[in-house]
Amino acid sequence: LKSMESVLPLVSLKGWRDIKSSKSEILLTEEIKKECKTLADALHNFGAVLIKNPDVSARDNAEFISMMERYFSQSDGIAEARPELSYQVGVTPEGIERPKNHCKKVNKITQSERPITICPPGADPKWRYFWRIGDPPSETNYP
Repeated sequence: LKSMESVLPLVSLKGWRDIKSSKSEILLTEEIKKECKTLADALHNFGAVLIKNPDVSARDNAEFISMMERYFSQSDGIAEARPELSYQVGVTPEGIERPKNHCKKVNKITQSERPITICPPGADPKWRYFWRIGDPPSETNYP
């Protein structure tokens, strides 16, 4: 199994706080410009990037990861799924949602401008959670 760093680029935030700006422009060092290019390329090619923040200690990072692992080990998530409500409340497990098939549109785009996408798209491999926005209604049919 490859480590994430061998797949995704690592962008360091070291130096970003020191960015100088004037009224008309932001003055970037060559190091920051290189990091910006790495960030943009990673988001374009992978949709993700590894960020190294020198202000976060290895101990704090390990503590945060342990906390998240404890949280997510409490449930397999299936108990929070509500298929009877069309997954519009709570969690939607992987493989339930299917993205729209835009293969015909994508194939009409020139190769240099074409997005990196799988055609035809398969079932969505990520889990999703619907959060309630705003105050809960005083009366509802949802549990």
